[in-house]
Amino acid sequence: VHNRRSFANPMIIICVPSPLQHNKAPDLSYIIASARQISGHLKKGQLVILQSTTYPGTTEEDVLPILEESGLVAGVDFQLAFSPERINPGDTQWPPEKIPRVVGGLTRRSTQEAAKFYRHLLDAPVHEMETMQREYDEAGLRCSLANDEINVGREEVSKLIRPDRLTHRPRFQVF
Repeated sequence: VHNRRSFANPMIIICVPSPLQHNKAPDLSYIIASARQISGHLKKGQLVILQSTTYPGTTEEDVLPILEESGLVAGVDFQLAFSPERINPGDTQWPPEKIPRVVGGLTRRSTQEAAKFYRHLLDAPVHEMETMQREYDEAGLRCSLANDEINVGREEVSKLIRPDRLTHRPRFQVF
């Protein structure tokens, strides 16, 4: 972080593996274990960002209740956000600091604080989503773009996908 004085409270980023299980669902055990450890040390005013690759809803359905076991209330006492992991290890064309980020928070304030953090850290665009309901990974964004399943404009979705991964161009379908 370039200017540590801009952030009054330490941020916590959960960035752990979520390997696929035999049934092709992500193994959330590392995410859950991390949330349990954080819950025991969470302080008022902190920002927690889930940055692991996972399916939509993990932040609100799995991480949020565990963090609130601390006695603190998300969106009031601490902020909670999601930003899908977008790193492709070994990719020299797109090093981590150059990859655009998508950020969605439990509240508007959560989204803004997470975006501020990433803007200080990265030399790439940071796109703020209204809520964590936009908790999509690259494949989900591409499918949504192709199928018009999310209530986000085509141009906005196009910006959220890494340029080197955009293989589908928006078009209208006639039935």
